[in-house]
Parts: sequence; structure tokens; C-alpha cells
Amino acid sequence: KMLPTSRGFDTFFGYLGAGISYTSHAVEGTPSSPSTFTFDGVDYELYDMVDCNATSTSEKDMCTTAGASLGTYSTTLFTTRAKLHIEEASITKPIYLFLAYHGVHDDDDVNATASDLSSSILKTIQAAIPSSNPMRRNFAYGLRAIDDGIATLWETIEKYRTA
Repeated sequence: KMLPTSRGFDTFFGYLGAGISYTSHAVEGTPSSPSTFTFDGVDYELYDMVDCNATSTSEKDMCTTAGASLGTYSTTLFTTRAKLHIEEASITKPIYLFLAYHGVHDDDDVNATASDLSSSILKTIQAAIPSSNPMRRNFAYGLRAIDDGIATLWETIEKYRTA
């Protein structure tokens, strides 16, 4: 009953906990809430990326894990999903889109997704920030991904606004 789709939203794509890894989408564990558990001698890691649809006929099927998103940078996932919603909207049935990007703050694993950026952007960031400062470089990758995402969404809105 606390899911966004139970509180007026038609769809929800994201994570429900306090935080996740940017690319693996594993739950960020704390001492009081670990991100792993062991069952019958097998270690399991918890993941938190869900895709919810309020129009589902079964409450059990309302939310599914977004397993296909594993390994994709969360900013890229959120931009892609928001763009799809904008493209599917119509002037006769407007939408309310709430987008809260996950980054940038503790971007330890953004570097793994640097390939999402163009090679010229990568070269510019790498030339400006020495490899001896990986945290700052990762922050730059993450910030640029958000800038690119916002630009993509703005272009999509403009395209459909004037259509």
C-alpha cells in the first residue's frame, strides 16, 4: 500500500530503498540493514530496481524486478524511461512525470559506465582530471551523464511540444 502505484501514480520505475549501486543496482548495505544474506550455505545479494504498473490486473504482478537493467548506469535507465513516457504522452492526455536522478554524489562505480559517454567527452574529462584523482573523475562522468539526460529529455519535450 505504500508503493507509488498505490498512491496515485500509474507507473513507477526505480528503487524503493535508501540507495543502490549505480550499475549493479545492489542494495547499499548498512550495519543494521545488510545487503547480503545467507540461506542454506549460499550467499545472496539483494537488488532493488523495480518496474511497477498500476494497471496490472494482479497485485502480485504489479511490480516486477527490472532484471534486464543490471549493468546499466541508473541515470541512463531513468532518462530512457522518462523519454519513453514523454513520447507516449499526447496533447489530449497530459502526464505528470517526476524524475529524480540517483546521482551524483558517491559515484564510486560510475567509471564502469563511462562507455555510455561519447569518446570525445571521455577524452575531455580524462584530459582535465588526472587519473590520480579517480573520485573527481567519476563525479565528472556522473554529472555529465545527468547533463546529457536532461538535454535528451528537453529535446524530446521540444519535439513533441511543437508537433
